[in-house]
Amino acid sequence: MATSQERINVPIFVSSTYEDLVPYRDEVERCIIRMNQTIRGMEFFGSNPESPLEVCLKTVRESKIYVGIIGMRYGSILDESGKSFTELEYEEAVKNSIPSLIYILDENHPIAPKFMDTGEKARRLEDFKTRLRRTHVVSTFTTPADLGKKVVQDLTEELKKDRVLGQSLMQDRQAAEQMDDLEILRRFLMRLYKYYGQEIVLDVLLTPSQTNSIKASMCKGLGLQVGDVSSIKAAYGSAGGQETGEVFVCGDGRMADWIESIREPRRATIKVRLAYCVVAEMKEHDGGVRLNDSMYKRLILLDVIQ
Repeated sequence: MATSQERINVPIFVSSTYEDLVPYRDEVERCIIRMNQTIRGMEFFGSNPESPLEVCLKTVRESKIYVGIIGMRYGSILDESGKSFTELEYEEAVKNSIPSLIYILDENHPIAPKFMDTGEKARRLEDFKTRLRRTHVVSTFTTPADLGKKVVQDLTEELKKDRVLGQSLMQDRQAAEQMDDLEILRRFLMRLYKYYGQEIVLDVLLTPSQTNSIKASMCKGLGLQVGDVSSIKAAYGSAGGQETGEVFVCGDGRMADWIESIREPRRATIKVRLAYCVVAEMKEHDGGVRLNDSMYKRLILLDVIQ
């Protein structure tokens, strides 16, 4: 029977300098997506007539949790305030009573000199860190994986405090108990958002596809580890000896290893999470090329039952 996950979209704002922390931001983004939550940050702003600062602060106000990642750079200083984007975003979260989770890079962890501020910016960064340590219980981190693990643990505890979330989970659980897993899958394929994130168990016929790799943009959108993902075609809903539908199953890590071990069609009982993502892709159109949004529906492999 299906199990409801923390599917309600809790907007989480991720604040940091950018170029020096790209792999860290990518890992946190992946972790938040796998928790079925909504991530907010500079990568997702798009075009906007407002100033970058206005967009940042507005997005912070619309979020329910603030995640601050502090490396060895203070960031660009705005003339009007004499502060960086990161510090101003943090102040906006505090001003609006938004719970803030703060992570500071371990100063003993090796980092390229080009990603370290010196002089006045280094002094401002140290003042900012001191301020954060006085106000919050701060976690230090080293690698992207170390940061991702800590963010997941802290967000899980923070999300439990949300009463609205708890009520939504109870309603979802009660609704799921009235449907079998195959029916939930069918409904998911028609209404992706409503059933996104639910976990179900299916009997499927797996057939290796011509290519089992997926694009990096899809991996990120599905919360899978870029560069370590495999996929396979799954037929489901057997009736009278014939399957009634097909979908792709994806997995990373140990699950990707299992998918790659399948060389010919075989039946299996698997536990999966319902997921989808929207990816911007360049497509030919009327003799030219334009940017279109493409939607991909996938089942994320969690476990192989038999």
